[in-house]
Amino acid sequence: MSQGGTANISIYNEAGDLAAGISEIESAGVQQVPLDLTYYRRGIYLCRVVLSFDAGGGQTLALFKFMVRH
Repeated sequence: MSQGGTANISIYNEAGDLAAGISEIESAGVQQVPLDLTYYRRGIYLCRVVLSFDAGGGQTLALFKFMVRH
């Protein structure tokens, strides 16, 4: 993150339903948020990250997809 603020992570299933939402307050710099996939069903998921900076403004990162295969 270029500035401190909140990282909002939304994960959607193949049908477009919200499967999980994570909101974390983070400082400036490189951040990692662990994601426990234990309870996710097999399939394709989409993830969107939206950053809201404490000083104002924000940024939406590229939508990406991942696959869960248990």
